[in-house]
Amino acid sequence: MADKSIHINEFEAHVEGMHHNFNAQFESRFKMLYSGHDMPVTVGTKREHKPKNRFANIVPYDSNRVKLVSYEDSGNDYVNASPVDGYKKRKRFIAAQAPLKVSVVDFWSVIWEERVTTIVMLTNIKEGEKLKCFQYWPETVGGEVEFKPFKLSLLEENRYSEYLIRKFNITKSGESFDVTQFHYVAWPDHGVPEYATGMLSFYRRIRDFHSTTKDPMLVHCSAGVGRTGTFIALDIVLRQVKNENVVDIHNVINRLRHQRPQMVQSLEQYIFIHDAVLEFITCGDTSIEAPNVMRAMAKLKSKDRMTGLTGYEQELKILNKVSPRAEDVVCPSANTFTNKNRPGHSLPVERCRVPLKQSYINASYADGYKQSRAYIIAQSPMANTIRDFWKMISDKQSATVIMLCELLENDEEVCACYWPRTGVNTFDDMDVELTGGNSAKHFTTRTMKITDNKTKKSHQVTQFQYHGWIAHKPPSNSTGLISMLEEVQKVQRSTANKPIVVHCSNGLGRSSTFCAIYTTLERFKAEQCVDIFQVVKSLRINRPGAVDSLGMYQFIFEVVLRYMQSFETYSNFSV
Repeated sequence: MADKSIHINEFEAHVEGMHHNFNAQFESRFKMLYSGHDMPVTVGTKREHKPKNRFANIVPYDSNRVKLVSYEDSGNDYVNASPVDGYKKRKRFIAAQAPLKVSVVDFWSVIWEERVTTIVMLTNIKEGEKLKCFQYWPETVGGEVEFKPFKLSLLEENRYSEYLIRKFNITKSGESFDVTQFHYVAWPDHGVPEYATGMLSFYRRIRDFHSTTKDPMLVHCSAGVGRTGTFIALDIVLRQVKNENVVDIHNVINRLRHQRPQMVQSLEQYIFIHDAVLEFITCGDTSIEAPNVMRAMAKLKSKDRMTGLTGYEQELKILNKVSPRAEDVVCPSANTFTNKNRPGHSLPVERCRVPLKQSYINASYADGYKQSRAYIIAQSPMANTIRDFWKMISDKQSATVIMLCELLENDEEVCACYWPRTGVNTFDDMDVELTGGNSAKHFTTRTMKITDNKTKKSHQVTQFQYHGWIAHKPPSNSTGLISMLEEVQKVQRSTANKPIVVHCSNGLGRSSTFCAIYTTLERFKAEQCVDIFQVVKSLRINRPGAVDSLGMYQFIFEVVLRYMQSFETYSNFSV
């Protein structure tokens, strides 16, 4: 008997119930999924086809496999790939094994014969010590590689924090067409992503790109069943949510398993789909196209008659619900160095903490638009952490430091003076020399040379200190901040975009708000689209408590709008 679909309004309670008792109901339901053991797989298990299978036990069903037309005459039409139905669309996907060296021509034959223009890759070439996929494209942009009878050219490669987008041209016998590959690189070696935010962002990017084509989308991981099945199931269920307001994950996976064995291979993947769909339903679509920003802000300012909340308040309420809390962070390293955390201030998440040899610093990596670990969000230095602060900057070769507080605020020290007033200061094995400075209306710029006396290596650091930003409150206007942002991006462009170190009194409110603004404007420049909700949500994964007030959240929108109004060509903020 088939499961009943669940209305989206009841789905949160359903998922919470499934999570009870250490995911007992998830485990029970997962074991009830169709096993596929009664489906013949005689073609895939033939002796001559074994070298083309990455895993002997994962081959397509005889009744549902992609057949290579160009090899029909030879009788060797086998490839480890299966046509898979999408949401109300037959054969929307091709679920495939990642190519081996011996099967790479077959892989491109599938793409050529099915006129595939979108590839979704969900594995890295190598994970740990295991080779997961033969690299089936050229190494560098402008490069070519030949897998006879095909010639492949890499036309473009664009990097983002959790994925890459590549554009290929495939040529055979004088005929050619372009193929776009979306390559997700942030799936951990084992298990599933801790949060669905990055995967959902990746999914939306593919959905928007592929919406205009009727060609099948080829999806592959290593075996072509686990991550591949997870992505395809997500696509089907999220379209079901959008069109029917219901969720039917169990039956969707059962239908997938009738088309290719072991789709959604693990309990963790099964749970991840539920959590990802819940996040999608809870958060909604918060992206805004550039021409609509002013209209969207006007709507966000208005109060809902039923709840009495503005749109900003409602979004922040949802953010607080779906984000990890700063007070729940456990950081074992911090317990060893209790005197290096400001009293009452938040701790870094252990997996995001910036490591220092034989020491500790209260600082976290955070992702940007095009870079993972684009920022280091730090607590302002104390007298006993100045050396650690400079050591971190030296180790990571950061060229830009953003200071968003004063040394004293309300007659209380919130930051030790970690730079020399004149000349050189020595901090154990580090020399820091003040080499220049300049004062503008809203910010001060200082240039310094930092030298590691052990390695004798030096590099220049530019510090931008923004004035007039009070803790827990946004600045009164954004003009000065936008001017400073222009100067920051000039330094970043000239220094290979090493991590930007951002600090304020507690390393949360002002620092994370700055990072959210910088990331949002990077995306705006590239796509003419903003999604401040998702930017803040992503920051909170690495730095719980980020953007810690309604005023700060609204301020990000106001800076974006002011930026748009100030620069007609949008050319001043280069990515």
